Amino acid sequence: MRVFLAVEVAPSATTGITKLQHHLEEAIGGRKVRWTSPNDLHITLKFLGDTSVARTTQLLQGLSRTIGTAEPFMLTASGLGCFPNSRRPRLLWVGVGKDIDALERLQQGIERCAVDLGFAPARRRFHAHLTIGRIRSQLRQSQVHYLSQLTREVERQRCAEWRVKELVVVESKICPAGAQYIRWGRIPLLGDS
Repeated sequence: MRVFLAVEVAPSATTGITKLQHHLEEAIGGRKVRWTSPNDLHITLKFLGDTSVARTTQLLQGLSRTIGTAEPFMLTASGLGCFPNSRRPRLLWVGVGKDIDALERLQQGIERCAVDLGFAPARRRFHAHLTIGRIRSQLRQSQVHYLSQLTREVERQRCAEWRVKELVVVESKICPAGAQYIRWGRIPLLGDS
């Protein structure tokens, strides 16, 4: 199974992100982008790739001992960006702020635990973001220009705030309509068991 570790956006905090998605959908067009469902909004902390149930269970046990001591913390979602860049957008994301230090400590703890159990280390530096859409087909130049302009306009606008209380282990199944996420396990942070 394909597995990743993440923190999810609380359901109460998805409204502002959904409004931004609808705004973009009206400007870019619905069929050009596969939008992330509000139920699937998350920050990936570690992608494990294809792994067995036994190894995933072993990792869950290790994480429960180390990550379970982390305190809950607050995050905000604000701004808009594109990967790889605004001239050739393939992925649309919203930035993450507030207690980034706590998020990075959590991610580093996960990384250490996973590597200690034989998982490959991350190839890229961690960049906290929420994927809100994947561009399916090339945008027209006017759409790229609008997206670039909107990115500058909403740079510091906060659209969500929530409390991170748990780490989620997610299985990702690739389907013709996009990835389907199955919550495989949850590890509560200290004080939220």
